[in-house]
Amino acid sequence: MKKIVITGADGFVGLNLTQTWASRFALTGFVLPHRKSFYEDFCKALPQAETQIPVKILAGTFAETSALKEAVKDADYVIHCVGNMLGRKYEKYYAANARSVFQLLEAIQETNPNIQRVILMSSQAAMGPASPNSPQTESDPTNPISFYGRSKLEGELFAESFFKKLPVTILRPCSIYGPWDRSFLRMFQYASRGQFGILYNRETQFNIIHVRDLVRAIEVALQDEGSGHRFLIADSQPHIWNDLIQIFSEIHHRPMKIVHLDSWLADLYLRYFDFQELLTGKSDILSSAKAEELKEKNWLCSAEKFSKTFSWLPQIPLKQGFTEQVEWCKTMGWT
Repeated sequence: MKKIVITGADGFVGLNLTQTWASRFALTGFVLPHRKSFYEDFCKALPQAETQIPVKILAGTFAETSALKEAVKDADYVIHCVGNMLGRKYEKYYAANARSVFQLLEAIQETNPNIQRVILMSSQAAMGPASPNSPQTESDPTNPISFYGRSKLEGELFAESFFKKLPVTILRPCSIYGPWDRSFLRMFQYASRGQFGILYNRETQFNIIHVRDLVRAIEVALQDEGSGHRFLIADSQPHIWNDLIQIFSEIHHRPMKIVHLDSWLADLYLRYFDFQELLTGKSDILSSAKAEELKEKNWLCSAEKFSKTFSWLPQIPLKQGFTEQVEWCKTMGWT
């Protein structure tokens, strides 16, 4: 049974990888100390297969690397899911999205240089927005415009220094939703009350993919050969906000009241979350650091390269995925 380490195993993607893979791989979840008890409870609640090896859980930080080296030393594969999307301070983004990449790869090079593959979870945001009316491809130049995107790209640049030493594959997914996701939670909460909020552009084009399709993509990427390959991961259908509004209306059997904040009103709304963070120390997915991304009109990208390389296609239509997510949020008491 292959040994796979998931860093950031207690996060959105990490939890879904754990749930999907626990019965088929020998998993080690690497989490921060304050999240260990949550992840332990999550793993205990997983359905147990007769042949399943219990998930091994190691807690530690990337700055103090002893636990990290212990986690990766015998791994066949490592999936680096650590990341930060919250707040207005760049240092938080840099530490999670960039510095942790160097610390992880350095630990692997020291303890496990013959590892079969490392998957680095980056983001479409590392590329920045697409040109008008044209989806991004991997050959396009990078131009990230947010703290999140810039720090993700810096993580990729750290990874580049290990391309000749370790087999590294970089995945750049578009927006992701599904169980345990909090980045779209506010949207699902408002929709449950018959409301839908839009900041800045009403006609923004984007891709969005269910986390189960992303998990499938990560698994097939384990078969990659060589090092240094970058792949965009996305559904094949472009969307605008009206598509989501229509789906929510059908799911909830009611029209959505659209609340559109343009220009200075949206700026003011985002600064409210900056002020909230300043007062409470609690970061939010919304902040002024998010403004530039939200102002852009084209976030379309193409996963053609990945699909052709690995014979992968997304399988979950948006309406099906949103319907499942609405029910999941109700079951969890999130809406």
